[in-house]
Amino acid sequence: MAGQSKEDRMSLLPDEILINILSRIPISDACRTERLSRRWRNLWTQVCNVRFFDDYDDILVHNIAAEDGFFSFVDRVLSRCASSRIRRFWIQFKSRQEADFSAVNRWIQFAVDRSADDILLMQQAASHPIPIPEILLSHLTIEKLKLKSFAFGREDRAINWPFLRSLTLGSVNLSDKAVARLLQGCPALETLELSHYGYFRELRIGSSRLKRLILESCFPLGLGCGYGPWLDIHAPHLRHLEIYGAADCRLLGASSLADVTLDCELKLYRVHDFLAGACHAKRLSLSPWFLEALSVLEFDKLSAVKFNCKELALHGHIMTYNITGIATFLLALPHLATFEVYLGSMTFFRAPLIFKAVDCYDSNSDLTIVPHNNMEELLREPCTEKDKEGCKDSSFDDLNSVRLNNLKEFKLFHSYWCCSDDRLDELSQLGELVLRRAPYLERLCLVAKKEWQCGQCSRNCGSELFSKLALHLNQCPKLSPDALIHISESNAHLS
Repeated sequence: MAGQSKEDRMSLLPDEILINILSRIPISDACRTERLSRRWRNLWTQVCNVRFFDDYDDILVHNIAAEDGFFSFVDRVLSRCASSRIRRFWIQFKSRQEADFSAVNRWIQFAVDRSADDILLMQQAASHPIPIPEILLSHLTIEKLKLKSFAFGREDRAINWPFLRSLTLGSVNLSDKAVARLLQGCPALETLELSHYGYFRELRIGSSRLKRLILESCFPLGLGCGYGPWLDIHAPHLRHLEIYGAADCRLLGASSLADVTLDCELKLYRVHDFLAGACHAKRLSLSPWFLEALSVLEFDKLSAVKFNCKELALHGHIMTYNITGIATFLLALPHLATFEVYLGSMTFFRAPLIFKAVDCYDSNSDLTIVPHNNMEELLREPCTEKDKEGCKDSSFDDLNSVRLNNLKEFKLFHSYWCCSDDRLDELSQLGELVLRRAPYLERLCLVAKKEWQCGQCSRNCGSELFSKLALHLNQCPKLSPDALIHISESNAHLS
C-alpha cells in the first residue's frame, strides 16, 4: 500500500542462512552489510569464505579503509573475523615492496590456524617472489592450493600436504629435485597446473591418482633456432593433458591418456615426435597453430605412429595453406570415429607457418616444408586392391589407398569472427574428402550460429556459407550410401 514501508523480509532469515549468503560474496561487499541495521552488525565476521581482490578503485567506491590501502584493509578485516573454521581463503594482491612479505605471512598464518582447505594467494605484477613459510608447507588439511609468484626455497625443504587434491603454481621456478620432492609430498594429488615456469627438465609423475596435467607457457621458444633440451614428461597414469602457449616438451610413456588439448607452439621439427608421444589419447583437440604445423608433416611418418585417436577436434581457420596438412593428418588416424571442426575458435593464431617455417626448424633434419601431397590427389577415389596390383610403386600404406573405415560422424561448427564469404572452396574440399574416404559415415552435420550478424558484411554469412556447402556436398559422390548431410543453427557457444 502506498505510503507504507516495505517489510525487510530478508533480515528475518536465520543467522545461518544470512551467513551462508555473505560467504558467497567478496569480503569487501560482505563487511559493508553491517551498515544496514543492528540486525546485520557483525554477521559478516562469521563467514566461512574469505576472498580479497586488490582493486583500489573498488575500495574507493565502497569507502572501505581507502586511506589505509589494501594491505591494511586486509589486516583490519581479518582481525575482526570470528569464525573458527575457514573453508576458502583467497587473496589476490599486488606486493609493492619486500616489507609486504610479513603481511602475507600473517595472512597465511590466519588461514592455517583456521584450517582452510582451499587457499589462493596470487601476487600480481611481482618483482620478487615471496618465500613460502614453513607453516604452509606443513598445512595438513589443505585440499586445494593456488600460488603465484611464490618461492619454495631450498630443494630439501619438506612438503607435507597429504590431502591436497589440486595444485596450481604460477611464475614459480623449480629444479628437478624440487619438483620430485613436491610430488612426493602430495600423495593424493589429482590435478596439477603449472603456468609460466622454468628450470626443471623432467616431470616424472608416478602416482596413479594424478590424472590431470595443465601446462601454460613453459620454456618460451624465444628467438632464433635454439635446440635446448625438452621438458620430458613421464606420466603412465595421466588421463587428461592440456598445454597452452609456448611449449617445448615431449610425452614419454603416457599410455593412459584419454584426451589431449594442444593450444600451444612448438619448434616445428619437434611436432611429429610430440604427436607421437600423444598417440594413446582417445581424443585430440588441436589449435590454429597446429592446423598450420600439420602442413609440414609427411603421411608416411604419421602413418607409422600407432594413433588410437577416436575423436579429433580442430580449432581454427580452414585455409588454402593448411587444407592439405589437415587432410593428411586425418587419413593417418585409422580409428577415428568422430571428426569436429570449430571454425575460427581457440586463442592462438599467427601468420601462416608455410611462409616462415624455414626460420623455425632444424636445417639438418628431414622435415619437408612444402607438403608433397595435394588436394587433387587426396580427392580421388581410394585405390582398390585391383588398382594396387597393377601399380608396382603402390603399397598398402599408400596415401591414395587409405579409407576412414571407422568414421561415423563429421561435425562442422561456425564460430568465425570474420566474414565467411570466401571459405567455400576449402570447406568443400574437406567435406568431399570425408565423403569419398568414409564408407560407413552416418552424419555430416553443419552447425551455424543462430541470429548471428557478421560485422563486415552485416549478414549471417556463416549460415549462408553452410547452406551453399550443404548444396554442394549433396551433389558430390560419397562412399557411404547412408550418409546424411544435416544443417542447423544454434545459439550455444561454439568453442
